[in-house]
Amino acid sequence: MFLNSKLNIVNLFTICYLVSSIFYLPFATFSWQLLAFAVFNFFWFGLASSMYYHRCLTHRSFKLAYPVEIFFLIGGLIGLGGDPIKWAAIHRFHHQKSDHDDDTHSPKHGFFWSYYGWVLHHDLPLIEELKHKNSKDLLEKKHLYLAQSIAAESLPHAIYVGITALFFGLDMAIIGIILPCLLSYNVHWMLIASLCHIPRFGYRRFNMPDNSRNLPWLSFLSFGESLHNNHHKYPNYVNLKSAPMEFDISASFVSFLEKLGLASQVRRTNYDKK
Repeated sequence: MFLNSKLNIVNLFTICYLVSSIFYLPFATFSWQLLAFAVFNFFWFGLASSMYYHRCLTHRSFKLAYPVEIFFLIGGLIGLGGDPIKWAAIHRFHHQKSDHDDDTHSPKHGFFWSYYGWVLHHDLPLIEELKHKNSKDLLEKKHLYLAQSIAAESLPHAIYVGITALFFGLDMAIIGIILPCLLSYNVHWMLIASLCHIPRFGYRRFNMPDNSRNLPWLSFLSFGESLHNNHHKYPNYVNLKSAPMEFDISASFVSFLEKLGLASQVRRTNYDKK
């Protein structure tokens, strides 16, 4: 899947655009406000991808109050996570074909394919087919349906960056938004898809037919997503932490929202009993 697809120019431009923020670093002036803004955005984009796109929408492991859901939908779009229905369709297909020849991003096709090749070769007609096959439940949600267009995928990011640059300067826009976006994009789209399916890395708590691994050293930056073997064993549960040295920020944040009455129908599993 995607292997014989043409180069996706939009995704190529997006990656080049994000990587360009690294080259601006030597020209930026450090401030605590800049650091705080960058950290805020990294957490916003990361939680939007890990907690909302992945666990809430794709695996339906809990529900969010509508205003909170919209907040993280906007964060996902600003963080260039793209169309959430497309995101869910690809990921659900990955679980169906994990590390088979048809898997969208298995390292079986090479590390560089699983890291960035599959992102650069998104086959849009095939994705549309997957959306109607794997994500009919999400197509029925009006706010998600409206997030499918190219404008919806790009305008929130452009507006956020533009307003920040206009009122707070280029440092805030590039280092405070685009660089955290690059880090989040790199972790959630690329590192999890590649490193967490390579046998020589990490460890396995559960014997699965795929090559999913737990990488605890990456779990903080990935908000728990790198506890990937746990996830492949119990994909429809919100909590992925199964050992003291593992971190699952997304599950902890869901617990926090649940106490506030902003998250409900939370599905959890007890790894100790398993």
